[in-house]
Amino acid sequence: MKFKILIDDRSNDEQLFEEHGMSILLETANHHILFDMGKTHLFMNNAIIKKWNLKIIDIAIVSHGHIDHCGGLSYFLDMNHHADVYIQKKAMGHFYSLHHDGLHDISFPHHLIDDSKLQIIEGNLKIDSIIQLFQTTKRDLFWPSLNCTLFEKKESEMCVDSFEHEQYAIILEGNLSCLISGCSHCGICNIVEEAKILLGYYPNIIIGGFHFASDSRQEIEEKQIIIKTAEYLKKTSAHIYTMHCTGEKPFTILKEVLGKQIELVTTGEERTIENYENCNSI
Repeated sequence: MKFKILIDDRSNDEQLFEEHGMSILLETANHHILFDMGKTHLFMNNAIIKKWNLKIIDIAIVSHGHIDHCGGLSYFLDMNHHADVYIQKKAMGHFYSLHHDGLHDISFPHHLIDDSKLQIIEGNLKIDSIIQLFQTTKRDLFWPSLNCTLFEKKESEMCVDSFEHEQYAIILEGNLSCLISGCSHCGICNIVEEAKILLGYYPNIIIGGFHFASDSRQEIEEKQIIIKTAEYLKKTSAHIYTMHCTGEKPFTILKEVLGKQIELVTTGEERTIENYENCNSI
């Protein structure tokens, strides 16, 4: 199994573009999978620079309805005419983020709703023996504090975002079980617990952003959430690759607990994972 970071908030390569967003290319023996498409077309620009072929992607997954994960979808659809794109029906709602100057619309590009390549689903879906999409209703473990700044409009009423539009993927290959998440708004520990129920064991690999606050907002409370999250993840023995909304300061706290078990990956990086025994020694 191999994964490549098409776009992230950070880049260690000055030739590559970065933006607040996430897009990952995963390669298995049977599939080329695109997980999220960033905020704009920049993930495709990076693919061209890196000579990563997006035309061979056969499955694309939208993790949730926020623009920094699906804003580049229209560009992908224009370029790739055969991949099925899996998205939760509720991800096509109206979503907003609260900033100092008010609410900003961060919704899914609604002009794409009728595109025939979209596979609109509700709830869990097993695509094949390799890929399973799932959601979680669990909320009891370490809910990210930044979720309070995110809203959705239901009919004419503005509500705090429920994240019922968020989905995750389990990807299997050999003795590897990879859990991939976008922002993990429902809390990465809740998501891992749900994956454990589906698999019967903890996933070997976890990839995704964890949506922690990187500034001084609720700093003491947030640090405790991050430490408890790290302690939970440590007992899974999974090797963790994180990025995007985890933030550099929260990553430092996670690293203190998890050590070599966790890596921060950025735009343009790629990893090949050959077997689980090697994962925790990478």
